[in-house]
Amino acid sequence: MSEASGKSRKQAALDAPLARYAGYHLRRTTRLFLSDVAQVLKPLGLRMITFSTLATISGAPGIRQSRLASVLAVEKPNLVAILEELEGRGLILRERLESDRRVYVLKTTAEGEALVRQAHDAVEEHEERLMSPLDETERRTLIEMLAKVRAAASEG
Repeated sequence: MSEASGKSRKQAALDAPLARYAGYHLRRTTRLFLSDVAQVLKPLGLRMITFSTLATISGAPGIRQSRLASVLAVEKPNLVAILEELEGRGLILRERLESDRRVYVLKTTAEGEALVRQAHDAVEEHEERLMSPLDETERRTLIEMLAKVRAAASEG
């Protein structure tokens, strides 16, 4: 028996009491995904939260700062620090809304757009690598099922 398969069997035996719970598998898989994506984004000077923020602003130019906090499920004071970081790097612009000077709207700069395209490419390669055991139909089904669970949990 190889060392890797021995470790795998030992891990399976240790996991047995928890293996029937979807939440356990989600947590373990999430940790793997987040760890890997962190390594993928690091050379670009991004973290998952800065990538998510930049990608959301890129996809919704003119989004209000308060709406972005809601979409990302980030506390407003924490979002301010993230926006200051991205703005300081010249990746986004915060502009006051003409009709309500208390409100900021957000846009990516040309540099921000270039970086978000690079980051999307890197994250897609990461997803392709980690999701390689699944065919395209299984991938779509998994994403649909996870979205369904998330929506139900959000409502209840």
